[in-house]
Parts: sequence; C-alpha cells; structure tokens
Amino acid sequence: MLSALPKLRLADLGREPGVLAPDSLTRDAQLDALLPALPPLPELVARLGRDELRAVCRALSLDDRARARAVGGVSGSALAAG
Repeated sequence: MLSALPKLRLADLGREPGVLAPDSLTRDAQLDALLPALPPLPELVARLGRDELRAVCRALSLDDRARARAVGGVSGSALAAG
C-alpha cells in the first residue's frame, strides 16, 4: 500500500510517529523503517489525502472511484505491497 506513495510523503509519514525515514533513503529502506511503527490501518488511511488514497487503490487493483474511506478487505501485509 505504501509503495504507491511518493518518497517525500513516506518521509512525512515517518516524521509523525517519530520514525527516521528521510527522503534520502531508498524507497525500500523507507518502507522498512516505517512498517514497524505504523498506526492501525484505519488511522493510517485517515492521514492520507484523496489523491493518495486513489493511488493506493489503483496499486491494489481496487476501485478508486468510491468517495468513502472504507478499509475493509485490506490486510496489514498489503501495506508494503506494490
């Protein structure tokens, strides 16, 4: 899921829980740093903007036209999928 986000946004998400995931790291290194410190999926989804959510939906082959922030059917293991 997070692999659909740009490196700068991954760095931003890392700052929120106090995880060091600067944009100078590779995408894989950022994801490795972020995964252990991520909040529960509903909280993470609430932090993402509309365009980010749509990019995530497309990356997971989900319909990106919905207006609601439903998170059903997406497991924690899908967070690093891409």
